[in-house]
Amino acid sequence: MSKGHSSKQSKVSSLLRLVGYLLNPRKIRGLKFFSFPKFTIYYLSLHSLELIIKHMCMYRFFIKRVVDIVLSFFGLLLLSPLLLIIALLILIFDGPPIFFLQPRAGKNLKPFKLIKFRTMVNDAEKMGPLITVENDPRITRLGRFLRSTKLDELPQLLNVLLGHMSFVGPRPQTFKYVEMFKKDYEEILKVRPGITDLATLEFHNEGKILSKYEDYETAYIKEILPVKLELNKKYVKNLSLAMDIKIIVKTSLRVLSLSLHYLQYSIKKMFRKKQ
Repeated sequence: MSKGHSSKQSKVSSLLRLVGYLLNPRKIRGLKFFSFPKFTIYYLSLHSLELIIKHMCMYRFFIKRVVDIVLSFFGLLLLSPLLLIIALLILIFDGPPIFFLQPRAGKNLKPFKLIKFRTMVNDAEKMGPLITVENDPRITRLGRFLRSTKLDELPQLLNVLLGHMSFVGPRPQTFKYVEMFKKDYEEILKVRPGITDLATLEFHNEGKILSKYEDYETAYIKEILPVKLELNKKYVKNLSLAMDIKIIVKTSLRVLSLSLHYLQYSIKKMFRKKQ
């Protein structure tokens, strides 16, 4: 039997043991308990506590990836009509290419190509900095809508399925900025980068913040990026299923709020033109 096959069997059996512990805590070796008529008090020996912590760490290294594969596969399947419509709209209004591909730093600084719907004019990177601000002239009319509703991020489900990214994790950065803070990113990118994270929630209006600065790239490097790095380190240190769920729920609510705000703004703008 190959080592890889044995490793997979070990992970599966560990997962099954963890489920058994949750369903019946008496199975845990070293668990002591005092029984009373109506309730039982449990306490753990140090060895048993270490055992449970070891199994719970499986979320970081095994369960998280399984969840990513399942959700990204069904997400792409269910959203395929919407993805097709957006692709056709880009072709009609802005022409090819449909997608924007850019090298980013992945887990352990391994490069991969991030996939987004194209929201800027062709060769936008040659016309200005890598970051964008709220009223960046390089953003197309359709692109402004896609960015406001975060629909431009949907193709990253393919990045998740292929193992480049996770649903939740530090946002993948371009190598230009990674090289500036390499030691920080070596610590942060021990996990896969993600579609959303704590920094995404904190700087949901990043473009608006940066538009206040004359040199917005310098402002990004000196003001925003250091805060993002600290939030990323916090996530890596405290990574758990509960934290991932919390971030996903907050992100979903934020996207819904931004979409409704954009819709409200568009309706008001339309009525102003009619008047």
